[in-house]
Formats: sequence, C-alpha cells, structure tokens
Amino acid sequence: MRRSPGLVGVNVCRLEDRCVPAIFVVNSNADTDDANKGDGFALDNTGHTTLRAAVQEANALAGQSEETRQHQIQFNTAMTVSLNSSMEPFTADIGVIYTPVIAVTDGDPPPLPAPVVIQGDGTFRLFKIESGSSSSFDGRFQITGGNAVFDYGGAFRVEGSLGLTGCEIYGNSARYGGGISVDTGSTLSVSGCSIHSNHSQMDGAGLINYGTTYITSATEIFDNTADGLGGGIFSGSGGDTAVSGNSDIFENTAGENGGGVYNMSMATFTMSGGSIFLNEATGKTQEGNFLFGLGGGVYNAGAGGIVTLTGVTIERNTAGGWGGAMYLAVNSSTSLNNCTIQQNTAAMGAKGIAFEMGAAPVGAGNTWGAADQEPVEV
Repeated sequence: MRRSPGLVGVNVCRLEDRCVPAIFVVNSNADTDDANKGDGFALDNTGHTTLRAAVQEANALAGQSEETRQHQIQFNTAMTVSLNSSMEPFTADIGVIYTPVIAVTDGDPPPLPAPVVIQGDGTFRLFKIESGSSSSFDGRFQITGGNAVFDYGGAFRVEGSLGLTGCEIYGNSARYGGGISVDTGSTLSVSGCSIHSNHSQMDGAGLINYGTTYITSATEIFDNTADGLGGGIFSGSGGDTAVSGNSDIFENTAGENGGGVYNMSMATFTMSGGSIFLNEATGKTQEGNFLFGLGGGVYNAGAGGIVTLTGVTIERNTAGGWGGAMYLAVNSSTSLNNCTIQQNTAAMGAKGIAFEMGAAPVGAGNTWGAADQEPVEV
C-alpha cells in the first residue's frame, strides 16, 4: 500500500463495504488542493498534506460510504495557515486536532504550546459546517481574519454541529455573528475557549445563536463590538444558549441594546456561575433623538424571552439609557437567584435593573450594591 508522510491512517473500503476513518497529518502550511480527491491520500501536487487537501479528502471519503465516521485532521507542530479563500464546507464529520510534542522539565508545569493559526485576509468567511456534519476543533487553534460580508458567521457558520475546545476566535467580522453564527436546528459546544475582538455590522459580535449553544469550562467572551444588538452574545428567536463552568462575558459593546447579552423574544439564555462585567450598551442619536442604550449587561427582549441567572455576578456595566445591569422588556421572563448586582451605571436611570410592565424579575438570595437599588419599573 502506498504511504505518505502526510497520512497516518487511510480510509480503506473492503469487507461489507465498511470504511475506516482516516487520519491526515498536516505537514505543510500552504493552501493547496487535494490532487486526487477520494483516493484516501490528502496530497497536493507536491506530495504534501495541507489543511485544505485534508478537508477535501475527508469530504470525498464520506461520500463513498453510508457509515458515519469522523475523519481526523491532525497538526503536530505550530504553524500559520493563510487561506486564500473560504475553506470548502465541512460535509463530512471532521475532527481537527492539535497535538504538539512538549518538552517537560521535572517539577515545572508544561509550557503553553505555540498556536496553530488559521487566518483569512478579511474578505471571506473561514469555515462553514454543513447540515449533517458533526465536526470539531480541539487544541490551541487561533482562528482569525474571517469576514462574512453581508452574511452570518465571520469565522464559523454552523448549520450542523460544531465543538470547539481550547480555541481562540478573534479578529473576525460579519453582518451577523462576527465570530460565530449558529443556525436554527444546529448545535455549538464551546469549552475553554476565548471569543474576542470580533465585530458585527448588526447583531451578535462574538456569537449569534438561533440553535442550541453550550458554553462552559471558563470560556471568555470579551472585547467584541456589535453596531446593533448583543455585543458578546445575541440569543435569537428559538435559540437556547446555556453558559456555565465559571465562564465570563466582559468588555463587550453594543451600539444599541444588550452590551454583554441580548436575548430575543422566544429565546432562552441561562447562565450558572461566572460574571457579566464591564459591558456597555452605548445607544446612539438618530434625527436628534437619543435611542437605545438599554441593558449594559443583559437585555431581555419581550414575550417568550426567558433569562435565568444563578450565582452570577453582574457588575460595572454601563447603559447610555436605562438599566446598567439589565433591561427587561415588556412580558419577558427573568429569574435571578443568588446573584450579585453591583457598581453598574446608567445615564438615564435604574443603574441596576430596569423593567417594563409585566417583566419584574423573580428569585431570591440576591445581593444588591448600594448604588444599584433593587429593580425599577420604567
């Protein structure tokens, strides 16, 4: 059987038409195509395995079998991969992993490995996970420089299922979901990642979610800027967003409402532990009138919008209008238990929580800072 330095395991179809998952080892940072898609070898014309060639081969192999197996694309050394165009959509189940060899000195903690950087030039989306694909990125990947112009998801658009572990998603932009967008019926799991410094022309600079999203293991969502709603996270209608594991949402900005989090009508946002701090809903002047600027930390947007916070610290957030910590729109549902709300500010009033008719929060065991006061109806 032909061998290649870029191939550890091959997909071999034999008895009962079963296919063994392939393991492709990336040994080149070039952005070149697979020379012979579907042959079991992710080799370009120079005999090297690139990320693009490996994705193309995994997709091709998946089309040869009725079985569902996750093919693996493996990086063993740090490198920077500069994409020339959007990566082919993931139609197969693909696991992209980074397994560097790290020298460890007795008694010392292992050093942080240099990252694998996957970058665009700011003119195209980087990755799309198609419906039916269950894929993942695991390791110290830095995903940057994506731009879904007039579309969703600068770094990732998720139409299937995506898991991210230990990754850094930064410096991406889109009209909606500067870092990541999750479509209706799709699933995103984020563990121990940082999502930061992304931008959206409209909503959800860090993440926009219309599906199911789990964020855990001290993930940090920070320094994202939305010109519209939801600087850190926008939880869209029908979306279910759950944050846990001492994850934090901080230093995000929305030009309209919900500096840290915007939860839409008919959406659910749940957070257990962690903090929402130093976010800002700036608001803006339009035709001489100041608009928006509601909910520096969190905005819950009306009928069917459900926000549940347990053991969360909401502090030092700022609203250009009302509700430094939170703004709760008419008929939204909000539950706070054992939370701390302190040191928030709002230019027009209700430094802590502002709520409209029928939207007073419920819960117990909460601690209020001296300047925040308990919830105020506006």
